[in-house]
Amino acid sequence: MHVLEGDKVAKGELLAVVENPSLAPDRDKAVASVDSARAARDNAQSALARQRRLFDQGIAARRAVEDAETRLAVTAADLKTARAQQRLAAQRSALAQVRAPIAGTVVKVTRGIGELVDGTPATPIVQVADTSVLELSCDVASADLVRIVQGVAAAVRLDALPDQSFSGKVARVAPTVDPSTSLGRVRIELSPPSALVSRLHIGMGGRATITTGRRKALVVAPSALRRAQDGHEQVVVCAQREGETVASVRDVAVGVRSDAWIEITRGPPAGTLVVVDRALGLEDGTRITPRRRGKPGALAR
Repeated sequence: MHVLEGDKVAKGELLAVVENPSLAPDRDKAVASVDSARAARDNAQSALARQRRLFDQGIAARRAVEDAETRLAVTAADLKTARAQQRLAAQRSALAQVRAPIAGTVVKVTRGIGELVDGTPATPIVQVADTSVLELSCDVASADLVRIVQGVAAAVRLDALPDQSFSGKVARVAPTVDPSTSLGRVRIELSPPSALVSRLHIGMGGRATITTGRRKALVVAPSALRRAQDGHEQVVVCAQREGETVASVRDVAVGVRSDAWIEITRGPPAGTLVVVDRALGLEDGTRITPRRRGKPGALAR
């Protein structure tokens, strides 16, 4: 092993060497085969030249020249085969030297000195990651996936840094959806502040809010929404009856939802005061004392 976790490596840098006792004998055998085949080819060339001189002098038969030509062709083919075997042996020897395929950081060493490897993905030795470009890989419902296009903006929050939010953009949208979960994969390229980069680690989880469009809509806080026994969505508004403020239950139709608000596509008009605290237990006509939260017009946004 030539590296440890956290080491910076350049492309082509040696990471580890695999010990294989058969490599050296195979390489030496391939070199010897090439030397032998080359000597046989050179001898065949000399023999052909001699037979041609004798044939020109009328001493040798045409058949002798043809046999010498055949012998040269055979030895030339043997030399080509020996060189191919030598290249194969050299490639096998090169594979014993595990080199970094990209420039990056060693994020994991999975094998130690003396452990067995077989040269397949089942026995990886080192994981190298290019940490200059960080991405968040997200699962997205198919209904939302069709609205996402490459290049649109995203806002990202990581579970480990809940108070930090930074921008990103959609780098790739999966062309397929998992039929068992109806989820597709979206990769978001992150653009964190430079002061935050050192605190980010591969494998962190988080959430992304992807902007697919903008429009004006009526919204309420999630706590204002309740569900009736028949399954309809409801809000409780502040109504005036005989000079008193009472609760008035209204059915609504709901659109887009988020953690911070819920869109109302059909219901009370903009500016209507709605109950956002303990709305679940209120009955129609219950006397209430409204206390405004935030700006007037709690239903409008």
